[in-house]
Amino acid sequence: MHIYSQRISHARNSFSLSESIHMLGVVLNAPHLPATARNAIRYLLTRRVLAQNGVKALLSSLLDQESHSGELLERYEQIAKLLCTPPRGMDKKVNMTLHRTG
Repeated sequence: MHIYSQRISHARNSFSLSESIHMLGVVLNAPHLPATARNAIRYLLTRRVLAQNGVKALLSSLLDQESHSGELLERYEQIAKLLCTPPRGMDKKVNMTLHRTG
């Protein structure tokens, strides 16, 4: 079990916060993803965004990608929706407080 923990720790530290958010987003958009995998990825993505500097990393990840002007507006709308939607089980007031102080 100790070796497994070391591998997880190494993998977690191998990517920046922005890179891990980007990769989780890519996997989340994969077609035919089982519901259990989708829920696990959403959970991990939420944890990364709620981490210190997570919103900044999310913005960096989403805005660093090349896009056309129409796609950029769509991307801004996705960001607003994501930041305004509290994670399942979290009170909306707590979610808004986290984003104001972060």
